[in-house]
Amino acid sequence: MSSRSIPAQVKAEICRRYASGESAPALSSELGVDKTSLYRFLKEGGVPVRQRRRPSAECHPERPHFGLGKCHPCYARENHLQRVHGLSVEDFDAMLNEQDGRCAICRRKQHKQQLSVDHDHVTRRIRGLLCTRCNRGLGSFEWGMAPMQNLLVYASAIVKERQTFDQSLD
Repeated sequence: MSSRSIPAQVKAEICRRYASGESAPALSSELGVDKTSLYRFLKEGGVPVRQRRRPSAECHPERPHFGLGKCHPCYARENHLQRVHGLSVEDFDAMLNEQDGRCAICRRKQHKQQLSVDHDHVTRRIRGLLCTRCNRGLGSFEWGMAPMQNLLVYASAIVKERQTFDQSLD
């Protein structure tokens, strides 16, 4: 049904009910008018079509609500911490404060979203918060101390070589 074929009584009903706040999709189904025709009629009549707007998130009012009153990033973070690590946001923040916002290994100050929850993959025990670099490094050596000791020997040789080079420049 085109907007021209909508009966006059139905057009009047659409205008009255839409102005009182009823949604266009609800009117479309109740009055038996397809949505395209209804929107076309409203547009041709100069009626501003209301956009569906999600409510604001409680955590960040400038963002739309996603779930449980939170915006998408906050909801996803809380869900991940709880589902994967069994931690609440409050538990994570307490660990972050305990570590002074720093990585547990390199001690560099990090933004809280840049710290990963370090945990033992066998026991699921949480050990601390690590930056991405340290978390990946630790993951590479978690399967034994021998590779870690080899790394220390190797890194010591590199440091000595660099010191020797720096002294030769003086």
